[in-house]
Amino acid sequence: MTWVDLLLLLILASGIVIFGRKRLRKHPPVYKGVERDFATHCALSIEESPLLQLSTAPAGAMPRYLVIDTETVCYLHDTLDEKQLSAIDTPLLASLSWLLLDEELRVVRSEDHLLLSGVPITSEATDYHQLTTEFVAGHGEPPRAVLELLLRDLETTQMIIGHSLAFHLAVLAHDLQHYQLSCESLWGKRHFCTMRQGINYLISHYQADPLQTRISLEMLYSKLLWGRENLEIIYQLKSRHDVVLATHCFIKLYRDSQLTAY
Repeated sequence: MTWVDLLLLLILASGIVIFGRKRLRKHPPVYKGVERDFATHCALSIEESPLLQLSTAPAGAMPRYLVIDTETVCYLHDTLDEKQLSAIDTPLLASLSWLLLDEELRVVRSEDHLLLSGVPITSEATDYHQLTTEFVAGHGEPPRAVLELLLRDLETTQMIIGHSLAFHLAVLAHDLQHYQLSCESLWGKRHFCTMRQGINYLISHYQADPLQTRISLEMLYSKLLWGRENLEIIYQLKSRHDVVLATHCFIKLYRDSQLTAY
């Protein structure tokens, strides 16, 4: 073995070690216990960690609240409104998740859908939510059918909840109009934005910056439910992840403070 071969082997070995460390940081151990005091290097899993599970409503319970999240085929800043989105003439939705809660804030039913719109997903959007054009092509559903199911569920509820809710409503209104479906039910309900209400709660209870106007869902969940800066949450579908965390935040805000809507 020459010195060149030895050098190449050392470079390869170093690369494997570095790659392994990166993977370890990207995929920390998942905490599956029920104690709230767990190691800070562990992550919670939407699918596997009991601490993230929500109470299930008994059979026959009537839905009262609908918690929703959207993910799109292109990366869009969540400050965009319905008027700005109207300039886009193709469907936006890549995935859509929602939870129906009864009056006791228990889960009546949950829905997770990939929407097969035929619009390619950009690499920037994939970096954000991990969905690819190929994966959605193999697992997606007809968008109109999914949106019709959402509209039927909206008819039975009194309030729509979401993080950066105005953005999600604008995306939904855009696609409902694209598929020639009515979006009136989006505006005929009470609205509760966990970001807006969460910031108000942090200002009043934790002396947070009164000029703060934005907070990520992960940060809000970590502060409200754990008193930590930012827990790591592992998930398989980002829209499902956001709906679960938004629901936990809504329940905390609902029970700890006076419920207000805009």
